[in-house]
Amino acid sequence: MLPNVEVIDLLTGVSLEAILLKPPATTHSQETKLAICLHPWSWLGGRMKDPVLVSLVDRLLSKNYHVLRYNSRGVGRSTGQASFAGFDEAKDLEAIIHWTLDHLPNVSSIVIIGYSHGSLIASLQPPLPAPVQTSHVLLSYPLGPRS
Repeated sequence: MLPNVEVIDLLTGVSLEAILLKPPATTHSQETKLAICLHPWSWLGGRMKDPVLVSLVDRLLSKNYHVLRYNSRGVGRSTGQASFAGFDEAKDLEAIIHWTLDHLPNVSSIVIIGYSHGSLIASLQPPLPAPVQTSHVLLSYPLGPRS
């Protein structure tokens, strides 16, 4: 299994600091569920250890989700610089999803959870091709930048 905290080099040219938590009760034969949590805007202090996202972790783990949280561009040990509209971060999200699919077996469903600016990034991710089911949870979506 992957280390708990690491820096992931992506094809987008940035490296993102990430935490991947494994649910306590998993077997090799069961399908894998994945939750990816995206934090608020880094320019306003957003980070993967945001209290709102941290409050979701135990609930997701108890439902047998693997939980991936990561610092977006320019936060912690992540390289690059944050953008306003989130288009570069959306490319990073797509790349980290594919990286995770390459490292976790039998992923059957992904839920992308974005909080504030993270929900803007999450909303840019289209559903993955079958058989992977894709869901989005958008918390406190910032209406201002695109309205």
